[in-house]
Amino acid sequence: MSLSEMMSEYSELKQQCDLLEKRIKDEVLKLAKSQQVGNVKATYTKGRTSVDYKAIAEPLADSDTVYEFSEQKVDWRKVYLAIQDTVEPSIVSANTVISEPSVSLKFV
Repeated sequence: MSLSEMMSEYSELKQQCDLLEKRIKDEVLKLAKSQQVGNVKATYTKGRTSVDYKAIAEPLADSDTVYEFSEQKVDWRKVYLAIQDTVEPSIVSANTVISEPSVSLKFV
């Protein structure tokens, strides 16, 4: 087999493998659980939640509360927790980011 034939075959096989990998990942995302068959493992990672506590708490907290949780920098999460009863849920939602779940596929 010539180099050009091998490279052409590689390209075709790689496209097939990429498609199969996507299909496996889609199925594992639906299951929301890691799977292993033989030496192939698909690891499910649920999405991560990130909250911008400063954006929530800074406009609402008084300076004494901010000072209470200040060191060299303000711990906005602690400030938020101290005032969370006064925060509208819509403000929290607007400043919260939830990343999408993901799947990694590897040989083990």
